[in-house]
Amino acid sequence: MEKKTVGQKVKGHFKKHKVKYIVGGACLVVGGTVGYYLGNKGIINIQLVNTGKVEQHQYIDKSVRILTKKGHPGNKVMCNETREIFNSQKEASESLGLSSSKLSKHLTGKQATVDGYTFTKMVTDDSQ
Repeated sequence: MEKKTVGQKVKGHFKKHKVKYIVGGACLVVGGTVGYYLGNKGIINIQLVNTGKVEQHQYIDKSVRILTKKGHPGNKVMCNETREIFNSQKEASESLGLSSSKLSKHLTGKQATVDGYTFTKMVTDDSQ
């Protein structure tokens, strides 16, 4: 009995499972093509949600997963005039129609007001 080399074993394995490899490869190509096409048509939308938890997954319509974004959850800020609390500087600037760069300058002490508004950065337990 002749001992087979590694190359002969691999070749025999591929011969034995030829159909499975062909079907698997075809499925991979079709799936990638369909995913690319649907993604470019805007049919598949993946939204990023910053929840502060890396492993959390949510599902919408049982077909699109919202991926959790890693990173800082944002600085909570309060508008001193309206007493409204915003989850982030971006949310505050968009809600009140303000420049985000002016708001950032104001919060770092480089600008006294932002179009007549003043803000306070909120301190949370997990930001200390």
